[in-house]
Amino acid sequence: MKRIILFMMLVASISVKAQKGIVYSPLFPTYKNDITIYSDSLLQSPISLAIYKLVRVKLIDWHNGVWTAKYDDWDTQNEKIAFIKENNFVKEPNYRSILEGYNPKAKAEHKKYLLGLINKYGKYWGNVVFDGVPKIGMTQEMFLLCQKWPDKINRTQTAKTISEQWVYHYGQFGTKYYYFTNGKLTTIQD
Repeated sequence: MKRIILFMMLVASISVKAQKGIVYSPLFPTYKNDITIYSDSLLQSPISLAIYKLVRVKLIDWHNGVWTAKYDDWDTQNEKIAFIKENNFVKEPNYRSILEGYNPKAKAEHKKYLLGLINKYGKYWGNVVFDGVPKIGMTQEMFLLCQKWPDKINRTQTAKTISEQWVYHYGQFGTKYYYFTNGKLTTIQD
């Protein structure tokens, strides 16, 4: 029980939340080794940074697909201002709800995204993917629309099946495993 509470605290701390107009610790897709941030709002001075250097990010404002952000520079230990394109963030449900507070068009875009998911996967699976919660029976493609890329994939192939174990490490909060058989999620293990 204590482990579950600690895990939920971790998820809450890395999820996008708004407090007094500031969004803390957004999620970046981990399959990107680094992202490009900019030192100017016109996006003319790029800075390539490893994602681990952007762990502590405060999103201050959003304008036309670009976030104004403060981040802790790991090399100088100083807080710096940067500009980050919206497409660098994982579009999980909390992020979408925060973005809707900054971008008046976001709600319509999210509705269009949901309708596209329903059109592609059907009503049930479209809503599941939109909610961002992995469920038994979803495909790997659907799963990756809900979760970041795994830290590790272990694969076993037999004459009739391909089994994969997708591993997610959460530091002191443990490891979570997702098992796929022939491309469909069959087991979730905490």
